[in-house]
Amino acid sequence: MISRAFYAIINLFNRQNFIMHNLRSIGVDKEGNKVTMEDKLKDEGYSIDDAVSLKLDIRQLYRKMRTSLTDREKLILELRYGLRTGEEITQRETAGRLKISRSYVSRIEKRALSKLYQEMNS
Repeated sequence: MISRAFYAIINLFNRQNFIMHNLRSIGVDKEGNKVTMEDKLKDEGYSIDDAVSLKLDIRQLYRKMRTSLTDREKLILELRYGLRTGEEITQRETAGRLKISRSYVSRIEKRALSKLYQEMNS
Protein backbone atom coordinates (compact mmCIF):
# COMPACT_ATOMS: atom_id res chain seq x y z
CA MET A 1 0.00 0.00 0.00
CA ILE A 2 2.82 2.43 0.79
CA SER A 3 4.25 2.47 -2.72
CA ARG A 4 0.82 3.10 -4.26
CA ALA A 5 0.20 5.86 -1.74
CA PHE A 6 3.57 7.36 -2.49
CA TYR A 7 2.95 7.53 -6.23
CA ALA A 8 -0.60 8.86 -5.91
CA ILE A 9 0.42 11.73 -3.63
CA ILE A 10 3.61 12.47 -5.58
CA ASN A 11 1.55 12.68 -8.76
CA LEU A 12 -0.68 15.31 -7.15
CA PHE A 13 2.33 17.28 -5.92
CA ASN A 14 3.98 17.16 -9.34
CA ARG A 15 0.79 18.23 -11.11
CA GLN A 16 0.40 21.08 -8.63
CA ASN A 17 3.95 22.26 -9.28
CA PHE A 18 3.30 22.13 -13.06
CA ILE A 19 0.18 24.31 -12.73
CA MET A 20 1.88 26.73 -10.31
CA HIS A 21 4.85 27.10 -12.68
CA ASN A 22 2.58 27.80 -15.62
CA LEU A 23 0.52 30.33 -13.69
CA ARG A 24 3.70 32.31 -13.06
CA SER A 25 4.82 31.91 -16.70
CA ILE A 26 1.81 33.62 -18.32
CA GLY A 27 2.89 36.55 -20.45
CA VAL A 28 3.81 37.03 -24.10
CA ASP A 29 5.63 34.82 -26.59
CA LYS A 30 8.63 35.79 -28.77
CA GLU A 31 6.38 37.44 -31.33
CA GLY A 32 4.63 39.52 -28.67
CA ASN A 33 1.41 37.47 -28.72
CA LYS A 34 -0.46 37.09 -25.45
CA VAL A 35 -0.01 33.64 -23.87
CA THR A 36 -2.91 32.40 -21.75
CA MET A 37 -3.14 29.63 -19.19
CA GLU A 38 -5.30 27.69 -21.62
CA ASP A 39 -2.53 27.89 -24.25
CA LYS A 40 0.01 26.54 -21.78
CA LEU A 41 -2.24 23.69 -20.70
CA LYS A 42 -3.00 22.70 -24.29
CA ASP A 43 0.73 22.62 -25.08
CA GLU A 44 1.29 20.19 -22.20
CA GLY A 45 -1.74 18.00 -22.96
CA TYR A 46 -3.97 19.30 -20.15
CA SER A 47 -7.44 20.73 -20.53
CA ILE A 48 -9.14 23.41 -18.46
CA ASP A 49 -11.27 20.62 -16.94
CA ASP A 50 -8.04 18.88 -15.86
CA ALA A 51 -6.79 22.10 -14.29
CA VAL A 52 -10.03 22.65 -12.36
CA SER A 53 -10.11 19.03 -11.21
CA LEU A 54 -6.49 19.28 -10.13
CA LYS A 55 -7.20 22.49 -8.19
CA LEU A 56 -10.01 20.74 -6.30
CA ASP A 57 -7.81 17.72 -5.60
CA ILE A 58 -5.05 19.98 -4.31
CA ARG A 59 -7.43 21.84 -2.00
CA GLN A 60 -8.65 18.54 -0.59
CA LEU A 61 -5.06 17.36 -0.17
CA TYR A 62 -4.08 20.51 1.74
CA ARG A 63 -7.14 20.18 3.99
CA LYS A 64 -6.14 16.60 4.74
CA MET A 65 -2.57 17.70 5.41
CA ARG A 66 -3.75 20.30 7.94
CA THR A 67 -6.04 17.88 9.78
CA SER A 68 -4.17 14.57 9.51
CA LEU A 69 -0.46 15.30 9.79
CA THR A 70 1.76 16.48 12.60
CA ASP A 71 3.63 19.75 12.18
CA ARG A 72 6.86 17.88 11.49
CA GLU A 73 5.22 15.66 8.86
CA LYS A 74 3.76 18.72 7.12
CA LEU A 75 7.09 20.53 7.20
CA ILE A 76 8.95 17.58 5.70
CA LEU A 77 6.45 17.23 2.85
CA GLU A 78 6.55 20.99 2.23
CA LEU A 79 10.34 20.95 2.03
CA ARG A 80 10.65 17.73 0.03
CA TYR A 81 8.06 18.63 -2.60
CA GLY A 82 8.43 22.41 -2.66
CA LEU A 83 4.85 23.03 -1.59
CA ARG A 84 5.56 26.54 -0.32
CA THR A 85 8.53 27.61 -2.41
CA GLY A 86 8.14 25.55 -5.58
CA GLU A 87 11.67 24.22 -5.02
CA GLU A 88 11.94 20.51 -4.16
CA ILE A 89 14.87 19.44 -2.00
CA THR A 90 16.38 16.03 -1.28
CA GLN A 91 15.96 14.00 1.88
CA ARG A 92 19.58 14.78 2.72
CA GLU A 93 19.00 18.54 2.38
CA THR A 94 15.80 18.26 4.43
CA ALA A 95 17.68 16.36 7.13
CA GLY A 96 20.37 19.05 7.19
CA ARG A 97 17.85 21.85 7.61
CA LEU A 98 15.99 20.04 10.39
CA LYS A 99 19.16 18.63 12.01
CA ILE A 100 17.88 15.04 11.91
CA SER A 101 19.12 11.98 10.02
CA ARG A 102 18.22 11.32 6.39
CA SER A 103 16.73 7.95 7.34
CA TYR A 104 14.47 9.67 9.89
CA VAL A 105 13.29 12.08 7.17
CA SER A 106 12.55 9.06 5.00
CA ARG A 107 10.51 7.35 7.72
CA ILE A 108 8.53 10.51 8.51
CA GLU A 109 7.90 11.18 4.81
CA LYS A 110 6.72 7.61 4.23
CA ARG A 111 4.39 7.76 7.24
CA ALA A 112 2.97 11.13 6.16
CA LEU A 113 2.33 9.96 2.59
CA SER A 114 0.65 6.83 3.90
CA LYS A 115 -1.63 8.91 6.14
CA LEU A 116 -2.53 11.21 3.26
CA TYR A 117 -3.26 8.29 0.97
CA GLN A 118 -5.57 6.74 3.55
CA GLU A 119 -7.32 10.08 4.15
CA MET A 120 -7.75 10.79 0.44
CA ASN A 121 -9.30 7.37 -0.11
CA SER A 122 -11.64 7.32 2.89
